[in-house]
Amino acid sequence: VFVCVLCFYERIGMPLQKVYMTHEVFLTGVLHALTTEKEEVMGLCLGSIDHETSVCRVWGICHLERSDRRTDRVEVSPEQLSLAAVEAERVTAATGRPTSVVGWYHSHPHMTCRPSHVDLRYQADMQMLDSGFIGLIFSVFNDDQHGKSRIQVHAWQSVEDLQPAASSHRGGSSSMAGMYGMGMTEAELLEFT
Repeated sequence: VFVCVLCFYERIGMPLQKVYMTHEVFLTGVLHALTTEKEEVMGLCLGSIDHETSVCRVWGICHLERSDRRTDRVEVSPEQLSLAAVEAERVTAATGRPTSVVGWYHSHPHMTCRPSHVDLRYQADMQMLDSGFIGLIFSVFNDDQHGKSRIQVHAWQSVEDLQPAASSHRGGSSSMAGMYGMGMTEAELLEFT
């Protein structure tokens, strides 16, 4: 059973319109994010990308060890990416379901689920591997204005902004001119959660 995480907005150069993940992936990602509120955690997403329908489906994730000492930074090494690709091949062989590395995820403890300028740059680099490559952010340990703890998941991609001034209200604000995270508005995120 898949749950729709996000419907992307139509935009030139935006390859995906929807991201689906299984309940198991959602719960595993949230539990991983909840393991620490002191630093970000990360992993890679396994599934498939259908470029004809502009849909990504995520049915597995691989937790990764942190390599960056800064608590607010995560980075996937080439070795980790290679091992995840081997795991995807193993899943394909075991299930007969074509599986590949389709994205990455990380947590934002005590922060919104909007991508940072570092996230945007890293996502743009990863999309050079496949234009459908996605990013997921699990925002945890984040209280709303009423003091209620809230967990949010945000699926996104980096896109070239054809009109930066007109659309700077979308996605994470960034010092990278012409690039922003495409996803839900804050109001849509509140409706979704």
